[in-house]
Amino acid sequence: MIWGAHAPKALAENWRRFAILGRMAFVPPARHLLRAKDLVDARYFEPLGVDDLAQAAGLSRAHFSREFRRAFGESPHSYLLTRRLERAAALLRTTDHPVAVICL
Repeated sequence: MIWGAHAPKALAENWRRFAILGRMAFVPPARHLLRAKDLVDARYFEPLGVDDLAQAAGLSRAHFSREFRRAFGESPHSYLLTRRLERAAALLRTTDHPVAVICL
């Protein structure tokens, strides 16, 4: 047998833990994803790409994109655009700058 004699006991223990925790246990976003999110919040005005955010998180581009969407409910690009639009809206409300200046 590949798993050895203790496999049934190990599987039973895993199922017991699963039953105790429930199916929808909350798992906080990993620290590396929060680091990338903080980078967006701090440098939204700079040209940032998914490659830059993935590098900050220490993940590959594809893995980072999947994990970011899973943790925060939107893609990294969408999150960046939202931050930029929120900042533009705040500037439009609180300053007398023309729209063309705020957009650029």
